[in-house]
Amino acid sequence: MAENRKKIEKVQQVLDADEEAPWTILGVNRNAGKDEVNRARKKICLLVHPDKFQDEQEKLRANQAFQKVQDACEKMDKGAEERQREERARQAEEREREVARKAQEERELAERERARRQAEEDKRRAEE
Repeated sequence: MAENRKKIEKVQQVLDADEEAPWTILGVNRNAGKDEVNRARKKICLLVHPDKFQDEQEKLRANQAFQKVQDACEKMDKGAEERQREERARQAEEREREVARKAQEERELAERERARRQAEEDKRRAEE
C-alpha cells in the first residue's frame, strides 16, 4: 500500500513539474551529464511506468508522467549537445584570438626591429 502511494505521489510530482525545466522533472542539476540523466530516468520510470498501475485512471496519469519523463530526457540530451557545441565554438574563437594576438605581437616585434635597424643605419650615416 505504501509502495503504491509512493508511485502515485511520484506520478503527481512529475505531472506538476515545469516542462520548460526538464531537470526539475528528473530531479537533476540543470547541467547534468548524460549518465546522470539516464540514471534519474531509470529510477523515475520504475515508479511511474503505466504497467505498474492497476486502476485505469492511475494508469492514464502514469502514462502521461512516463511520457513527460521521456520528453524531459530528450530535452536534456539536446541541451547537453548544444552546450558541447557552444563550448567547442567558444574554444575555437579563443584559439583564433590567440593566433591573432601572436601574429600582432610578431608584427610589432618586426616593426620595432626594423625601426632599430633604421636608427642604427641613420646613426652610421651621420657619423660618416
